[in-house]
Amino acid sequence: MKKKVQFITSEKAADLLNKTVHSVRQLLQRGKLVKHKQGNKVFADLNDVLTFHARKKNLPSWEENIDKNKEHVFVSLFFAAQALMVQESYILILIRSGKLEGYVTSAGDVMIRRDSINDYLRTVEHDDTTEDM
Repeated sequence: MKKKVQFITSEKAADLLNKTVHSVRQLLQRGKLVKHKQGNKVFADLNDVLTFHARKKNLPSWEENIDKNKEHVFVSLFFAAQALMVQESYILILIRSGKLEGYVTSAGDVMIRRDSINDYLRTVEHDDTTEDM
């Protein structure tokens, strides 16, 4: 029977978040990450670490939705911004408003479902045709 990992070391959390161990310890101390003590050792809650960037950006977490996303194709924030010819910050607004489907990974990368970009481009507000033609 496999034991499910619930808490990880500061070093492992730093690897997952692409931060220094010192930064992770500060996040734990400030309450930005849930900490767990066992004796003199302090551990970080794995689920909290995996959703840290998602909470920070107020977007859904990739790791929490991994099963749902297995059958879809995703593009990076950079490529989505290029495809829509907008700034990356506007893409985040579109995700928060539900016009695009996107997720934040534990490394802080934003991934957008390609189909949602295509659907967004097909909406009336993006139709270049006019009735006068």
